[in-house]
Amino acid sequence: GVVQVDRPSKWFQNILDFCRQGSLVGSFTYDDLEEIEEEARYYCLTRLVEHIEELKAGCATGQDGRCGEIGGILAECNDVIRDITYLQHSVKSRLEEANSTISSLSQASPEAKQLLHESCANLLQVTSLTLNEVIS
Repeated sequence: GVVQVDRPSKWFQNILDFCRQGSLVGSFTYDDLEEIEEEARYYCLTRLVEHIEELKAGCATGQDGRCGEIGGILAECNDVIRDITYLQHSVKSRLEEANSTISSLSQASPEAKQLLHESCANLLQVTSLTLNEVIS
């Protein structure tokens, strides 16, 4: 007999590939995933629906709107940038504390204090430049 499926064929190959391989192959926009999920629900493919929900939940959308592997990489990059920003603030805070300590030294000459302040400023500048190079 013949079975006729009266559905759009746009995502049918992707659905067949999932049934064969157990995962979606390729890069999809969030809207693509929504459309594939709708088809998966129509065909009662629970595993595919769950897979798509996981992809959507972990989807960090880039400028091109892509999800999946690219989204994961973008999320990791954002985490690294957040960590570097935290490090920059932490280094700046610690150097401000050092400058405060230097200013309160009673036995150091003004020239020695100035040299220590300049050293802290240089360290902050080098650290910031290094961290900014990592970001770019």
